[in-house]
Amino acid sequence: MAKYVLMNKDTEVMVVEQDDKTYKFIAILELINIAYAPFVIKNAIASFPEKTLDKINQWFRYRIIPNSRENKYELLKNIDVESSEELANKHFALSLSDQYWLKPIHSSITWKNINYFTNDYDSHEFFDANFGNNAYITLTKKVIATLSSLETPNNTTGGQLKKAWIKINGENYLYKASAHFIILIRSMK
Repeated sequence: MAKYVLMNKDTEVMVVEQDDKTYKFIAILELINIAYAPFVIKNAIASFPEKTLDKINQWFRYRIIPNSRENKYELLKNIDVESSEELANKHFALSLSDQYWLKPIHSSITWKNINYFTNDYDSHEFFDANFGNNAYITLTKKVIATLSSLETPNNTTGGQLKKAWIKINGENYLYKASAHFIILIRSMK
């Protein structure tokens, strides 16, 4: 079992325990700053405390690549990961959608050191696994190989369409595609 502190940037929200095999949260060990919790969790604690653990698992499920994603299993195979839950856990369950993350219980790492809003990340391997070999090179015309390929906000991209976050000239972009169209969306800071 793994123990994490659910964080809101550098504010500790709660200590939770997660099953190492299923990645389901199995216990809330300590409530710290509930005012900083994701809304679904904060609401459960206030209104339905017996449902809080379920709501923590729901919050986590919304962070992962869903089963309905067009090429989910091919993508996971290409990056040598068995499940979306495992992928989300590869780099603190960080996202470019919010400021929540899972900090290992005795870690001294900070939001400033790891967040994707201000830190670089490498989407090359993930992008190619999603859109085909050399797709990243074709899109960006360069390869950035300084970071681990699983230290990326792509580990937590929900939704049904194929997508990948990329950073070009310091700006975050979400590359999204379906059978009929391709969209490049710039992230707001």
